[in-house]
Amino acid sequence: DHHHDRLEHYLHTHLKWLSDEQKEELKQMKAAGKSKTEMQQKVMEHYEELSGEAKEKAKESLIGGCRELLKEILGEEKATELKTLRDSGTPIDELKHKVEELLAHVTDEHKKELIKDYGPACKKLFAAKASRLRR
Repeated sequence: DHHHDRLEHYLHTHLKWLSDEQKEELKQMKAAGKSKTEMQQKVMEHYEELSGEAKEKAKESLIGGCRELLKEILGEEKATELKTLRDSGTPIDELKHKVEELLAHVTDEHKKELIKDYGPACKKLFAAKASRLRR
């Protein structure tokens, strides 16, 4: 089951900032057949409870997860193109527009599912990152 592998992978990478208790809770939610959306909401709840340095680290980890998903959804080439735009200082709104444009052209059902499942949380994280960069 790909979803299970994904959760395990995330618990060791993008979600490694969660406490053991919180990781266990996610595994139980998954075992109980909770939706990815519900599980994400739970992760974001835990994220919102953090502050300072811990929250920064968690945000970077989560954004790393979002970037990995974007690469999986859009393919290496498009992901690299976005990274180049980002690194060259393209305004965040322009980047957002570009990402949405690329995502709108995705036809693969599995990938569409990923966009639906992870899009909202990723958008929120990228927005949080952007607002910090502007200050």
